[in-house]
Amino acid sequence: MVKINIFCSYVSDATAAILVTCFLFMMPDERPNWFCWRGGPGNGKPGPRKALVRWEDVVHKVPWGLILLLGGGFALAENIKVCLLASIYTPHY
Repeated sequence: MVKINIFCSYVSDATAAILVTCFLFMMPDERPNWFCWRGGPGNGKPGPRKALVRWEDVVHKVPWGLILLLGGGFALAENIKVCLLASIYTPHY
């Protein structure tokens, strides 16, 4: 983890992953017609652009069952460590 002095908090790898994911939902799939990008594709089409990743694609293509299964397993393992059940059941832990 990298310590940042803003409010004495920590930034982990999960923070970077969430920021990149949010960026993919906001980034347009074509270059906008701004300043130095005026000669790019889509020059004649004014209006909003589609994002690189759309929510409909995420809903249909991501295996949500597998993500929930892995997340539940990680949460269960962390709770077993925190409650010290692992030391009761496995003395060599």
